[in-house]
Amino acid sequence: MRFLLAGGACLLLAACAQMPPPAFIRTADASMRGSAPKVGDAAAGTRDFKPVEPADWATINRGVAPKPRGEQP
Repeated sequence: MRFLLAGGACLLLAACAQMPPPAFIRTADASMRGSAPKVGDAAAGTRDFKPVEPADWATINRGVAPKPRGEQP
């Protein structure tokens, strides 16, 4: 009995379904011609993180340290 009730509910819900938009139907049609998909570079915008020699820590420290009051813009 439960099987019939579940089957009846499925049929009622299937009757309410709408047809897909024509754009979706045309996309699935293999006989239609279309443009090739555009594939972008997967590595675009990446940075290179190769090992480098260590820099002078004092120079780096001066670049990130707060500026004295007289030098601030």
